[in-house]
Amino acid sequence: MQEIRVAVRSGAGACAIADCRCWSDACADSLFCRDRTETRGRMLNTDPRTHAASLPKSAVLVPHSAAPWIGFAALLSLALFAIDTWWPQFGWIARPLVWLGTLFHELGHGIAAIVLGGELVQLAVYPDGSGVAMHRGAYSQFERALIAAAGPLGAPLAGLAFFLALGHRYAARLLLAALAAFLVLALLLWVRNLFALGFVLALVLGLVLVAWRGNDRVVLALTAFVAVEMSLSAFTRVDYLFSSGALTGAGSLPSDTQQIADTLGLPYWFWGGLLALLSVVTVAVGLWISGRKSSSG
Repeated sequence: MQEIRVAVRSGAGACAIADCRCWSDACADSLFCRDRTETRGRMLNTDPRTHAASLPKSAVLVPHSAAPWIGFAALLSLALFAIDTWWPQFGWIARPLVWLGTLFHELGHGIAAIVLGGELVQLAVYPDGSGVAMHRGAYSQFERALIAAAGPLGAPLAGLAFFLALGHRYAARLLLAALAAFLVLALLLWVRNLFALGFVLALVLGLVLVAWRGNDRVVLALTAFVAVEMSLSAFTRVDYLFSSGALTGAGSLPSDTQQIADTLGLPYWFWGGLLALLSVVTVAVGLWISGRKSSSG
């Protein structure tokens, strides 16, 4: 027997120039170090790579720490949050970040439904920051609860993936390109409302531009910013976790936590607290791993 369910969300290793302490093959493809190695090679009248080969292993470049990029992203995110909170007339500046969080939220519902044997019918994101993911399938009570929980956890899990990518030479660029490819698939298969089509298309173009043409600093800065923003997404809209209903562009619908309560029992605010705790743990793991990579680099 088939049933249709609706999941909703309510609206509301680059090298810095100063850090280039050697000219090794490991860093030769970095945009900044490539320029510096060529300059140094001309000054020494030697080929930069030949010069690098003559250096002792102890002189191999230490990858640039991700910590400054995370710190910068955190400050920028807090500034945008303050603008949206205290100067709502300028809230449009931060609005695209709300849409991005909603997109990952709804994709979380959809991916969970597909993994559990269902079908994602369509996905919508609305200008007010709300969204809807419609899916269908024959689910058990527990599976319905998992699909509902996957929405609030979608953005923090995406943030975790971006944190993991910060510590690797190529991973950040590859992740941006992979995300662009996945969003193209979403455009073709699931995104149906006009606003979401325009937003996701613009997002794809921006990701492709940065992944293909952006220098290392731009790639790391964007990766860190998305990691921080997605990690904070669950907390900037924490009121949604502790509400029984949501007013969306598709009408008034039960919240994700209320859907979990309807299937597993216990009040919706219990499940909201549990999802908030899981989001905190996810963010902490991402910060811990990126910090270890920075210190071990």
